[in-house]
Parts: sequence; C-alpha cells; structure tokens
Amino acid sequence: MNLSSLNELFEEIGVGNQMSSVIAHQLMDEAIEIDVDGVSENTQSTLTLSRDGEMKASFAQCCHPIPGDPIVALSTAKKGVVVHHQACSNLASSNTKDFTAAKWEEAESAVNFDAELHIEMLNEQNALGSLMTAVTTCESNIQSIWTEELENNVLLVIIQVGARDIYHLENIMRKIKQITSVIRLKRNINEA
Repeated sequence: MNLSSLNELFEEIGVGNQMSSVIAHQLMDEAIEIDVDGVSENTQSTLTLSRDGEMKASFAQCCHPIPGDPIVALSTAKKGVVVHHQACSNLASSNTKDFTAAKWEEAESAVNFDAELHIEMLNEQNALGSLMTAVTTCESNIQSIWTEELENNVLLVIIQVGARDIYHLENIMRKIKQITSVIRLKRNINEA
C-alpha cells in the first residue's frame, strides 16, 4: 500500500479499499487468527476471520490452505482478506506491504476445508470407484472431480476433498496411496 499521508489511509478505509481491523493488526504487528471451530469466543486474537463471512475474507482457490498449513493473509481492495498457503506462487507477484501475518486458531476443526489432490492412476476397471471408497473411508467428501486420460492408459484425476486439517489430509492421502492403480499423488498448494 503506497499512501503518502494519514488522510489517504483514512480515505482508503472509508471507501472500503482497506479494512481498519487489518490495518490495526498490521500496525500492532499481530497475526490475524483464522477460526476453525465456529466459536469466536475462544480465540486469542481480537480479530477473527471465519469461513461464514463474519468478515470479508476468503480462502485462496489457487493453493487451498487448510488448518496446520503455514499461512499468510493478503489484503486487497476487491477481495478483502484472502488467506494463502505461504508457499503459493501467486504471492510472489503481490506487494509484501499488503501481507498480514495469519495463524490458525488452536482448536479442533469443526468444519472441512477444501484441499486439492492430483492423482495419476492406471485407467483400470473400478479405479475411480476405489478412489471414492478410499476418500469416504477417511470420513471425507469429494467436492469436485476432474479427469483426463494421458498416455499409456494413465488417468490424471484432480479432486478437491474436504479435510479438517493437515493430519486428516495425510490420512486421506495415505489411504489413496494404498490403491494399487495409483502411480503418483501430490497435493496442489500452487508452489513455484
């Protein structure tokens, strides 16, 4: 944010291009806490971003951060606060003055966050069925699925699964790796 005076800052806040609470956290060098259980009373920070729109905030669709990931909040005029995985390559093109430290609330997650997995597997009978079973066995849902046939009877499957945190996602990935037709599995966090 390149502003030449305090009045310009007030104007930016007044027209909605900046959020006063985010500016306050930046000035106090305090991390924004991300609510994971839906109970705002148990947070340590005075500002909590929740998934239900309590504040103009969202989770980046490029890197799909989930509780346990190292994160940073990017404040923009159009989107408000967008939480990214710290390794996300889209952060490289952003002005570091727009970054705000962020952390996950230290509570057990009560909601699922979307995580994106890229899977290469042999295109065999029941391959996708085995994938669906592996995910649901881990008490997760598939939010979306996209497939493309590659060379040598290999299928690229991109799925978004719901995960409470990185440990839940690790269990899902471990179960998927046990499928005999799976060749490669990688989580997409949009790293460079």
